[in-house]
Amino acid sequence: MTVRVWINAGQALRQGTWLTAVLWIVSLGVHLGYDYLVDGQGPPAGLGTASLTRYFAVTYTIQRLILQAKAQRIANSPRQDFSDSGARTPSW
Repeated sequence: MTVRVWINAGQALRQGTWLTAVLWIVSLGVHLGYDYLVDGQGPPAGLGTASLTRYFAVTYTIQRLILQAKAQRIANSPRQDFSDSGARTPSW
């Protein structure tokens, strides 16, 4: 995964890498290109906007579920030390 998750002062934090940004841009470009091909071919006008909204909803939901599970796994890890509130324990 291209997102790092760690625990800091009992709070789960996350940070994407440059690869995360590249993959988001590429996937959005592919989706918009597909919408242009489908929406530009006749009667289903406005389909691109509706599918883009669904695309974001599904993508963010899946990303949230995966990151929550990862943060929970890190929080339950026996190697996690909460005594140092500034300690960064990365997930990779």
